[in-house]
Amino acid sequence: MIRSIRFLVCVITVALGATQHAHARGGELLACGFNSDQIHRYDATTGAFVGTFGAGGDLNGPICVTVGPDGLLYVCSEEANKVLRYHRTTFAYIDEFIFDDLGTPMVDETGGLLGPTAAIFGPDGNLYVASFDNDQILRYNGTTGAFIDIFVTAASGGLNGPDNGTIFGPDGHLYVPSFFGNQVLRYDGTSGAFLNVFVGVGSTTSAMRNPRTVLFRYGCNDLLVNNEFGGRVQRYNATTGVWIDRFIANVPAPTGMAIGPDKNLYIASLNNHSITKWSGVNGAALGTFVPSGSGGLNGVVYIKFLPLTGDANCDGVVSIADLDGFVQLLLDPVAYAIAHPNCDAANADVTGDNATDGLDITAFITLIQCP
Repeated sequence: MIRSIRFLVCVITVALGATQHAHARGGELLACGFNSDQIHRYDATTGAFVGTFGAGGDLNGPICVTVGPDGLLYVCSEEANKVLRYHRTTFAYIDEFIFDDLGTPMVDETGGLLGPTAAIFGPDGNLYVASFDNDQILRYNGTTGAFIDIFVTAASGGLNGPDNGTIFGPDGHLYVPSFFGNQVLRYDGTSGAFLNVFVGVGSTTSAMRNPRTVLFRYGCNDLLVNNEFGGRVQRYNATTGVWIDRFIANVPAPTGMAIGPDKNLYIASLNNHSITKWSGVNGAALGTFVPSGSGGLNGVVYIKFLPLTGDANCDGVVSIADLDGFVQLLLDPVAYAIAHPNCDAANADVTGDNATDGLDITAFITLIQCP
């Protein structure tokens, strides 16, 4: 109710002419080239190649990108057992955030990290990293990178190959695609204790084969899971985990998945070194978005839109929870900047006209609804 009242106030205020502007959105799609050892950048609207980044540090097998509370980009370097940081807008190399210091051979500062495939910030502000080679989820201080503990113990609940789609769900719990276990497992978001097999192996048409990405569509109450060796994207009820259908029946070696500003689904194909576009309504093919090998792309395993249009609270997802931040940005951009010091205000420029104003209201409401 409070949100609804604030939103009505926002509409009235905008109607009276109180318009606030944000800087240009500059939307891009980032793609991790595992074999090319670079992050490739593409125009978020056209798919045209823009450039790459990754120079500096030890980027070897990049497999994930996430935006931290400090506004920096965190990149998993799987082959180097490190998490590196880059500037969000210049893409300049900053430092190694998580790494084993060779100057202290008797101590592993990473806590045993082997093959990091996912790095996500939790509700507590700490960084959770999937350790693929020893089937663990490790937790690190979100500010310093210091190792805290093993959050999910080895093979807990049958975990076998935690992959880069690891994510905190709308219920606050941790969802982990088990690549070799052919399941999606759920763990308590506070303790890391195993809760249940949220998505099982399935059979025949619902069979799960090597899941990599777990993607909640908050307005739809559904969960999309790709199957790399199954060549498909399955859809499940986001609350119960019950299988709904094959949302996309045939896509070559799907690895990374992301929802675009147009609410369509974008899928990276490992073997084709390309990114394709699919309808967010019915999963119909909409053509190739990034052609094979564009800009040297090789072994694409993860994709991410930056900025994430509509993510006004910068939690990494677009949902009704963004409404408060969106309203605050319209009514009091100074207060918004204080409350979200490293959040990109351009996230709320839903229309992409380089301004956050009344024109974005309808577009924002549409964005948080199911396609």
